[in-house]
Amino acid sequence: MLSSSVHLLLALGLVCLLRFIYLRISALFALWHVPGPKPHSWLWGEEQILYHDSPGSHHVEWHRRFGQVVRFSGAFGHQLLSITDPRAISYIVGEGTYQFPKPGGVRTWFHLLLGKGILWVEGDIVPYHHSVHPDPLSTGKEAHERQRRSVAPALR
Repeated sequence: MLSSSVHLLLALGLVCLLRFIYLRISALFALWHVPGPKPHSWLWGEEQILYHDSPGSHHVEWHRRFGQVVRFSGAFGHQLLSITDPRAISYIVGEGTYQFPKPGGVRTWFHLLLGKGILWVEGDIVPYHHSVHPDPLSTGKEAHERQRRSVAPALR
């Protein structure tokens, strides 16, 4: 007879599996109404052809065929959007920026490539970043001096 801890682990594993399946199915149906190409592969989706062909060629063709918002599949059925509508892009990177957080991998990449700057900052960190880097687009001499001292303290 199995012990109660083994039953508990099996139950926990089953709950995790069911949750994964539920999230996977709900993610597939969330973007079902958005037009896009059929996946070339269940395993790689469209990612394989995107990596092996010239950059952007498939995106241009998809947007010509399906419109300004296109859904395509990534690896293991992960749903991705490609958007060329200027108003939608303006909203995503402007007023609605907190409703569209960057994935953790993108933030890590920005941090490794550029440091903890304006592309990396997001969410609860923004107020801190603005206190350290007040008015980053200001052209005044005082604002420039504050930025220079906060970015390079050795130059004080």
